[in-house]
Amino acid sequence: MKVIHALLIAAAVSFVLFITTHSASAETKKSMHTYAQAVPPVGWIHFCDDNPLDCSPTEGTASKITMTTERLDTFNQVNSFVNEKVKPVSDKDLYGKDEHWTYPEDAGDCEDYVLLKRRYLMDNGFSPNMLLITVVLDENHEGHAVLTVVTANGDYVFDNRRDTILPWTDTGYIFIKRQSRQNPMIWWSLTPPTKPVATATFN
Repeated sequence: MKVIHALLIAAAVSFVLFITTHSASAETKKSMHTYAQAVPPVGWIHFCDDNPLDCSPTEGTASKITMTTERLDTFNQVNSFVNEKVKPVSDKDLYGKDEHWTYPEDAGDCEDYVLLKRRYLMDNGFSPNMLLITVVLDENHEGHAVLTVVTANGDYVFDNRRDTILPWTDTGYIFIKRQSRQNPMIWWSLTPPTKPVATATFN
């Protein structure tokens, strides 16, 4: 009987440890993990040369807000509004350049959508330290830019290819790099150092 009791206790402890570890792992996956410092996209550097006030380091602590139903509705509204307002056109067709990041009026490519959404959200009181421009590879392994919103509930993605924001793990993208929360001019790799860092032209 003592042996059986000891085995039951051991099994219970093992189960609790499994649940705790699994829950911690699931919680970790809600947020992206950054690795080494990365080179900012050249389009972002040129954008900041023209718009230095939009690229200033964030003051204070980089806190995380809780994702509420109201905030989720606001995020989805901004995302779908910009997606509808801006017609997708490549930089080559618009400006005759491979890369030109700017605020779009009625047309632009992926990073222009991101910049406009970021500005709208900041104008509505959201801190820039939770609105991070992010470079990914899409399902065709082509370069793409999205906006990540960092919350206490995990990281969510604004995308010009869908009107509803999604947790980053549900996008199907490979995440390459994104801005620092303290300084938008500093970028961090989202690729483990054992893997090659991918580069691509944005679409």
